[in-house]
Amino acid sequence: MAPYGRHRALDASGHVANCRP
Repeated sequence: MAPYGRHRALDASGHVANCRP
């Protein structure tokens, strides 16, 4: 997992939850 600077919001699965509003 890379340190996302834009959206560090991860869902329960551990994926970036920035694809859906």
